[in-house]
Amino acid sequence: MAAVAEGAGGPSALPAGAPPKVLVVGHTYMVRMNQRKLEAVWRGGLAEPALLAPARFGPNEWGRVFEFEPPAFPMPAFAAPVFFGRRVGGYFYSWHRLRRAIRAVRPDLLHVEAEPYSLVALQCALAARLCGLPLSFFTWENVDRRLSPARRLSRRFVLRSARLAVAGNEAAAGLLAGYGYRGASVVLPQLGIEAADFPPRAAEPDGEALRVGFVGRLIPEKGVDLLLRAAARLARDAATARSLRLVICGGGSDEARLRALAAELGIAGRVEWLPAVPHEGVAEVLAGLHLLVLPSRSSPTWQEQFGHVLIEAMAVGVPVVGARSGAIPEVIGRDDCLFAEEDDAALAALLARARDEPAWREELARRGAERVKKLYTHDRVAEALARAWRACLHQGRPVALEPAAARMAGERGSGG
Repeated sequence: MAAVAEGAGGPSALPAGAPPKVLVVGHTYMVRMNQRKLEAVWRGGLAEPALLAPARFGPNEWGRVFEFEPPAFPMPAFAAPVFFGRRVGGYFYSWHRLRRAIRAVRPDLLHVEAEPYSLVALQCALAARLCGLPLSFFTWENVDRRLSPARRLSRRFVLRSARLAVAGNEAAAGLLAGYGYRGASVVLPQLGIEAADFPPRAAEPDGEALRVGFVGRLIPEKGVDLLLRAAARLARDAATARSLRLVICGGGSDEARLRALAAELGIAGRVEWLPAVPHEGVAEVLAGLHLLVLPSRSSPTWQEQFGHVLIEAMAVGVPVVGARSGAIPEVIGRDDCLFAEEDDAALAALLARARDEPAWREELARRGAERVKKLYTHDRVAEALARAWRACLHQGRPVALEPAAARMAGERGSGG
């Protein structure tokens, strides 16, 4: 449990029961698809969000440039040019643009969705202090990476300025405490899903073969080679080989190596390679699977921070299994469909169980769909976020926040 404490922004004058005005600063909400979470906040009367986002943004690591998309609902939105927009953590707005948005909205809270060591988070922390506003921020970072002295100073200033931290996973919340953050915190994903985009499928796909899939970027960290090796283990039995098909959907720097590995392992004919699909096509790909696998592996600078495709599959009614990498265990919420990183034998055993026990697959699908409805829709995430915002603005005695992680842990079980 974390209690709301007074922060550097000064006491809030928010009347009891009034929905707070929150200026959200974040490049994530440049596109309408992601703005749906803010729409859920607005639609539920939980808060009155406004948005400041880059007019145009394309960091080098993204490989493409995004243009700002005006919201499809009546939310005040400001699209502004940014300086140094080729790096996710290195951009910021002109002071004029940021101050104009603050003056137009007159927010009760300034909320920035950027890592606390980023320049835009530092800029928002400075603005919050100058304008006498409470500050909250969102962070995904779940690895204690080495930062330059300037970045560490920036993080320290943001953490000392903030009244509320929203961490995307349990490890991120733990790191904040280790960095000396003493404000309120809550564990929530940055985005949920729109239920209408991932409707429950009517039934599993037809056919004798178990269709096991991966959907995502084909890069070494995602561990698709481990899935190929696990499939090859099962394929050594001729009967098993006929009952297993892999569906690999995505693109990336590792694709050529993975195709070569599939041929080397003798399973190239059992792998279907699909190109990356747009958001609106993901549900159709997932609905054609009996099982989704997320075999991510950790590195010194990265761990799986959430694994959004997991909740997309769970919503559709597809069972999921995953590596014990980063946040995957807390997202899945049960132990009997997890395997140790790099353990292709353990993954092969889970694939065999999924093939041989349709009742287990059915239970995983049912429990997964229930979990998404309870924790991971945009409506649920918006409700929890707005509750945290209101708690950090509450006058008088501290208000206890129940982190989503605590609820997740309470629901986690070993399964059957």
